[in-house]
Amino acid sequence: MNISRKELAKKWTKEHIKNINNIFNTDIDSYDYDLLLELEEYAHDKAEQFCEYYEEAWVEAEEEYILNKLFKILNVAHNKNVFWNRDPRGYSLKIEDDYIRDNKLDIWRDMGGYGIIAPVIKG
Repeated sequence: MNISRKELAKKWTKEHIKNINNIFNTDIDSYDYDLLLELEEYAHDKAEQFCEYYEEAWVEAEEEYILNKLFKILNVAHNKNVFWNRDPRGYSLKIEDDYIRDNKLDIWRDMGGYGIIAPVIKG
């Protein structure tokens, strides 16, 4: 069976959504995943701005906004294993590597083993 890159990306995205639902015991769909992708982009942009301008109150307010929005999209309570990675060289919305490893979670990861909540999966 020959599957196109676009179909493969769609399949992997569906699998990732299923894995997110399993990890957080939630029920997001492709529309919600699009919202997560938008939030990822927003959080990444803020991490870049953070490199140029730093004010603790601003960073704390952004972190609260980003995480509250994330948990609202996922429709879950706050989770201490989820965080906003402020390093703009990678994804911004992540799950702690120890949590991923200890619970043997099946999810996209970065090179450090952190779970990526909203990876861009291209075809």
